[in-house]
Amino acid sequence: MLLQALQIAADGRTCVVIDQAQNFGGMWRVASSPDGTTIEAVCHLLEDFEGVYELISKNIDCCFEPLVPPPETLKASGKREHYMSRYTILRDLAFDVARLLYNTLRSLFFGAEHKSTFSIIRSKKRILDFVFFTQRHVLFANTIQQPVGGFGKLIPAFEVAMKQRKIDFVDDTVIAAKHQGGKWELKTESGKSIVAQNVFCSAAAALAKCGPAEFKKTTPPTKTVTNLLISVEPQFIRRQISYVRLAAYKNFSRIHRLPFVVQNLNLEHYMLQLISEVQPTNKEALEAARVLFTELDLVSDASQLQLASVTKQSVNDYRSHVELPEGELAKNFHVLYSTGNLASGIAHWMRRTKTSHSAN
Repeated sequence: MLLQALQIAADGRTCVVIDQAQNFGGMWRVASSPDGTTIEAVCHLLEDFEGVYELISKNIDCCFEPLVPPPETLKASGKREHYMSRYTILRDLAFDVARLLYNTLRSLFFGAEHKSTFSIIRSKKRILDFVFFTQRHVLFANTIQQPVGGFGKLIPAFEVAMKQRKIDFVDDTVIAAKHQGGKWELKTESGKSIVAQNVFCSAAAALAKCGPAEFKKTTPPTKTVTNLLISVEPQFIRRQISYVRLAAYKNFSRIHRLPFVVQNLNLEHYMLQLISEVQPTNKEALEAARVLFTELDLVSDASQLQLASVTKQSVNDYRSHVELPEGELAKNFHVLYSTGNLASGIAHWMRRTKTSHSAN
């Protein structure tokens, strides 16, 4: 959404960003390492969708570099494979087509459940991703990149660019939106009234369409995402990684090596995402991380791992929440796909913008 705001402001239009959190960025918000270095608060990966790296670099002061070694996925079978190889792209496409057919038929005959609805939306998006974007990786080799210095540099760079383009930020929650007199009037939880000609929101926004030109707040379920910042001295590292999706594990979903060294301390850092429903203590989390690092053969002595910090975020559980559909739902009320994959969301938005301009 921040990238769309910068593009709108670049066209000379006044733009206001509204977010219920005091610090914008959603799941891409930043945190601080023990020495005060700005780092990502959550494990991230920005896939190589056509034009995404270039568009980000064009709008903010951010350069990208290849992830070395390339990202990988650890399958439930224990087999490691490239994150976006030709084989995995085509295999996942076949699974998504089969999953879409299965869930569509199940919804037709047994009624649409939230889980089925989410699976249908996700499968459709992933199939569209292949048709418009990732199919080029079947023909050409792709290189997944990250911002130089890590994803912790991304949101601060957006903040600087927004100030330069005079984009206002309001930390509030929209509870109602109504179109009248050719403009949208947004009501916020604090009682503010914001008038705008155009409204752009995320598909996962907590709003529901309740009339031809009216939206009201919904209350989606939330979940807590816990991320562990793990530190270790370089001499204990056995195998280098950049990013691993942990499909073989129930309690951990991904691990990402941070590309920086803490000042005055020669330490390597890893961000480890915890998805356990029961929140463990810091001691339990560290012990689980040590077991994981040993099984992945990442370190020679797991007892040397230390828990540098713990970051917790409460986020909308979009898997249990029926999203707004993508597109222009009412006059000048635009919904942008964003769930689960930033690169895909940006790429779809660029395609829609290009198609809209061509039509005009």
